[in-house]
This record gives sequence, C-alpha cells and structure tokens, in this order.
Amino acid sequence: MISIIIPVYNAGEFLRETVWSVLEQDYKAIELILVNDGSKDDSLSICNELKASDDRIIVIDQPNAGVSTARNNGLKAAKGEYVLFIDADDLLEKDMVSTLYNKAIETSADIVSCGAALIKDGVVIKEEFGTNKLYTYDNEEALKFFLIGNKVNIGVWTKLFKKSLIDDLEFRKNIRINEDKLFIFEALMKANKYVVYDVSKYKYIQRNSSATRTFDSRWFDTIDVADLMFDTIKSKKGSLEFFAKINQIKVYYWLLLMMYRNKNSLTEYKEQYNRTVKVLKKAKLFKIRKF
Repeated sequence: MISIIIPVYNAGEFLRETVWSVLEQDYKAIELILVNDGSKDDSLSICNELKASDDRIIVIDQPNAGVSTARNNGLKAAKGEYVLFIDADDLLEKDMVSTLYNKAIETSADIVSCGAALIKDGVVIKEEFGTNKLYTYDNEEALKFFLIGNKVNIGVWTKLFKKSLIDDLEFRKNIRINEDKLFIFEALMKANKYVVYDVSKYKYIQRNSSATRTFDSRWFDTIDVADLMFDTIKSKKGSLEFFAKINQIKVYYWLLLMMYRNKNSLTEYKEQYNRTVKVLKKAKLFKIRKF
C-alpha cells in the first residue's frame, strides 16, 4: 500500500479536484491522509465529505501549526510501505502513482522521482525534465546533483519515498521555507539508490496567492538550510564539500538579489543583509567559476 499525505489549509476552492485526481489513480492500493491544518474556510467539511465517499480516506484535524507539522502528523499515521506527499491545490496524472511504484519495485530504489509541469491559467508554462529516460544514482551521485540543482529537484511532491527510509525523519517546524528541501536532503543522506523517471506526471498549479511570492523574514530560513546542509556534508561526506559550497553560495547570492529587488529589506533586515554579504565576500569565486 502507498500512503499519500496532503496538508490542507484554506484549500476549499481546489481540494475536491486534487483529491479526485488521487482517488482516480489507476493504482488503487492507497490510503489518502488529509491533514486539516486549522483551516478557516470549508476545507474540513470538504475533507469529511470526501471521506464519506471513499473508505481509503483518513482525515486528521489539527490546530493551525503549519505545513511541516501537518506532514509530520500524516507521516505518523501512514501505514503504507511507500509515502507520497502532494499539495492540496495540485493535480496528478492518472498513472503517476503506478509509474513511481513500478519503478521503485523494478529498481529497488529508496526514492523514485518523476518530473512536473508548471501550469498557470490552464497552460503549461514550464516542464521540468521530460526526456522520458530513466536515471539511476547511488548515494553520492544523487547528493551531488541535488546540491548543484541538476536532475534531483527540491520539491517533495514529485517523490515516492520508501517509508522505512524516512521513519525517523521529520519536517523541521522552525523552517518556514525550504523545509521540504532539507527533508529531501536528509533522506538522500540515507538512501542507497535514487531513481529519476524523467516524465512529467505531477501538475504544479501556479496560484497568484502563493505564500512564497512576498519577501519577509521567512526567506532567511533558506540560508539556514544551506548552512546546515554544508556543515552536514563537510562532517559526513567530505568528498562532496565543493558541491555543498556551490549550493550555499547560490542560495546566498539569490537571497541577496531578492533583497535588492525589495529595497525596504536592506534597512529592515540590516543584520541579515550584513551576514549575507560577509559570507559571499569570503567565497573563493574562482573555484565556483570552475564549476
């Protein structure tokens, strides 16, 4: 069985369509865990309505605590051999679950990932990957590609995890942005085999209301994650330190660009700005240029 976990927060407008894209999968041996995170709209009543229509649905209701806590509570309740996380306003191709599961069985992989299509106003504006090829990576190869942002993406929602691999992991509640990136990194640190089946099976729907479109203090969590990943690699997998440094510099540089594009942030977050500039000035850019 496969456990599919959906954190739900004020998703009433989209929830039914998302859930039906799960229930109509051609792979039927699933449990769908809907975790209502203290929604203020009709999300909880929709969850219960859907539960009454299909006994594969489990509803968990929690006070508002954020997406990480919702995913963690879903993971605690999961009984499947594999786990898939998806968002409450996205959609799955009808054969996404069977595709990932079949590749996991065929390859004995700990994690299997597919591609995703970015959709806005019903139109595909970007397709991630899509070469229809199968790529198999060992532990260090997967980590390397993940760190340099190539072939192993940071979205938790395109990946099927062997549950035994992630049983002792959790999404960090104190990380508000990039919590999924850190979770994937920690899973990859444990995984022996990572497989990418390069077909777009996940439909990521771009909404104007996305929480990650405005700049505020949450964005500094991205450099905390980059620092933590660098320190972990340096202490446990020294051969990959260069690639962890690339990831760290990219994140810091990208954050700096965001701050320049939001001029008020330069004075509002002066301490964080100075920290960002200090790290970048220390970087040996001639080494990064080699990459």
